[in-house]
Amino acid sequence: NLGILATTLIKVIGTDMAFGWQSTLQVSSNVVYSVVKWLALPWSWFVPPELAHPTLTQIEGSHMILKDGIYHLATSDLVAWWPFLFFAVLFYGLIPRIMLFLFGRITQNYLLHNINFTHGSCDQLVDRMTTPQVQFESMEESLPKEAVTGASHNRTPEADKPGIDKKFIVLIPDDIFEATSDKDLKKVVRQTLNGKIVEKIRIDVQDKHEATAGDQLIPSKTENDWDHILILQEAWQPPIIENIAFIKMLRQQQGNRTPILMGLIGKPGPETIFTRVKPVNWQTWKEKIMAIGDPYLRVERLKHGD
Repeated sequence: NLGILATTLIKVIGTDMAFGWQSTLQVSSNVVYSVVKWLALPWSWFVPPELAHPTLTQIEGSHMILKDGIYHLATSDLVAWWPFLFFAVLFYGLIPRIMLFLFGRITQNYLLHNINFTHGSCDQLVDRMTTPQVQFESMEESLPKEAVTGASHNRTPEADKPGIDKKFIVLIPDDIFEATSDKDLKKVVRQTLNGKIVEKIRIDVQDKHEATAGDQLIPSKTENDWDHILILQEAWQPPIIENIAFIKMLRQQQGNRTPILMGLIGKPGPETIFTRVKPVNWQTWKEKIMAIGDPYLRVERLKHGD
């Protein structure tokens, strides 16, 4: 549009341009004048009348007939059209595009400013990017006493370890509560989710009375200073209606933006319950949880293998 406007001005200034109109249809000059006058409304209120649009006389004088040519037409009538064409491109071409561009930029900035990066997918991405994968531990346990002093420089100070971002309330089903080692649970939550455990709570999702009283099971955030809920779940057991109902009950009671994680483990082994999850079980739970359509609910494997 800027090119069209510049070209129009250059052509008008540097050449002898003649403008006229004609139509195969039998259109009278009065009809053309009415259309032109209506199209000029956006600028005719502040532009002088002689520049806003051609007059009825000028429209009649610039009506070209193919067989007659333009020799009999007056120059003043033939040049009366260019200001109208210039303003038409300006108001119907350039200005609407500028307005749409500004509206798009303002809307884009507003939407980007209001994006909340706390939902499950972003939270999971941050976990992948910040959870430590390489650890350095002390060699004291494997070295003799006389070598401990010399090996002490290999230890990583506690202050140098990555910070803990999340504080979890861990809900553990009744049938594996006793088998859940505090030490193993803390280690897994630390390594996998970069968090620490504030409190662990025994639950039974099949107990309807207890499920309806879920708000009494979980202490308030101000009371225990937690920010995430982790539900421990054996992945080899398929998701049942009671599991989904319990999750929806938690969501209703804890608010729309409280992060809830389903922490999947494999079949408990003789030494620990934190075993690898089989791919088929992982896919089953993942599809079931995603079907709920909750952006702040996600599924995690608590044991990824060596």
